[in-house]
Amino acid sequence: MTNLTSATNKEARAKGATVQPYMTCVEGQGRNKRDASLFVNCDGSLLAVSTTEPPLVAFDLLFKAFFVFSVKFPPSLKNVFNFVEKHVYKMSVAAAPAVASLEESEEDLM
Repeated sequence: MTNLTSATNKEARAKGATVQPYMTCVEGQGRNKRDASLFVNCDGSLLAVSTTEPPLVAFDLLFKAFFVFSVKFPPSLKNVFNFVEKHVYKMSVAAAPAVASLEESEEDLM
C-alpha cells in the first residue's frame, strides 16, 4: 500500500498537482480473492473501512473527507460530487450545469 501511495504522490507532483483524498480497493489474497479491503487515503494517512461494511461506507468517508480537510473536489469528479451533495445529502448547493441538465431531463420524464 505504501508503494501505491508513493507512486500516486510522485505522479501528482510531476503534473504540478496535489493529491486529493482518494479511495483504494485492494483485492483479497489466496482463497479469499473475492474479499477486498477498502481504504480512504487522506493526506498520506490510510483510513481502513471494515470488510464487513458495504463499499458505500467507504464512499461516504471519502466524500466527507473533502469537507473535513477543506479540499476542493477534483475537476474530473466535480459533477459527480455535486450530484451527491444535492441529491444524496440534500445539501443546499447550486447545481452544476450538468446536474441541472440531468434534473431537467428527469422532470421531463415525469
